[in-house]
Amino acid sequence: MTRRRKRGGQMPMNAKSKLILVLITLTGLSFFGLDRIYAGQYGLGAAKFITAGGLGIWFLIDGFRVIVNALTKSQEGLFGITNWSDDIELAFKVTAGILVLQIVGSLIGGITAAVTSSSINIEAPSLKEKKEETKPATKAANPDGQTDQKKEGLLMSY
Repeated sequence: MTRRRKRGGQMPMNAKSKLILVLITLTGLSFFGLDRIYAGQYGLGAAKFITAGGLGIWFLIDGFRVIVNALTKSQEGLFGITNWSDDIELAFKVTAGILVLQIVGSLIGGITAAVTSSSINIEAPSLKEKKEETKPATKAANPDGQTDQKKEGLLMSY
């Protein structure tokens, strides 16, 4: 891993790994503010944690920014990070690879769910037909709640 140094031979004050920031984002840990904490913004990280990623909106915006920054191979920092301490090309490759794996996994999961639900729907009509064939064992109650036999018995007893 190569580290970029300023002209004086010293590391910039806030140089962080773009790869680590990408991994925090793509694993979903940025929902809890860990991306901001990693960047050194402890207050914003705590606020993001307390608000559950700004009810998800802040989480999505920050995630989009990190992914776009990695995929465009941008030299610019994010979240107060002034410089990247690692290879930007590696961060690009890892980001692209993880996104492809997530997309493929989602497609496979969707296809599996569709096949599973269609097989359940095929079996359902046969169960419905069996229920229609059976008849109730008792007579239905009259509107006043008494069966025909009880009514007849009451009429005879008067």
